[in-house]
Amino acid sequence: MWYQAGITYTDLLEIKLEKQRESNARPSPRSLSKINNIITKGLMHFNSFLKSFEGKINQIDESYYQSYGRAQFFIAVLHGKFITLDKKVKLENTEASLEAYEKVLEFCDGHEGAQDTIKLEIEACKEMVKLLPVKIVKLKSELPKQS
Repeated sequence: MWYQAGITYTDLLEIKLEKQRESNARPSPRSLSKINNIITKGLMHFNSFLKSFEGKINQIDESYYQSYGRAQFFIAVLHGKFITLDKKVKLENTEASLEAYEKVLEFCDGHEGAQDTIKLEIEACKEMVKLLPVKIVKLKSELPKQS
């Protein structure tokens, strides 16, 4: 149920973002808040789904490989979709996204057959694990130096 709720929020997010792109107008603060709230709710549901496996990660039945891997993948994607002008928050979200992409790859490495269930997501994860560290370095360089 948590997984399906997370998927629903992800789908809703895509609809909202598409509407925003089509309007060509600058998004209002209210619209941005709604988008970020949808992201937060999606993350909450996917995290609840993953927590239901806590302590049993090595005993996950193969029938759950796809939904487990995709939930972790969607967490990575959603962290990357937050809209903020705050560079520190953007950095935190990018680091969380990278960590979630890495978790997908770790899960698949530790569970034979899991890669076969999420082939497209695995390829995206591998690419993002290469690209996001560069983005993180760039964001860190843009932050004001602390003394």
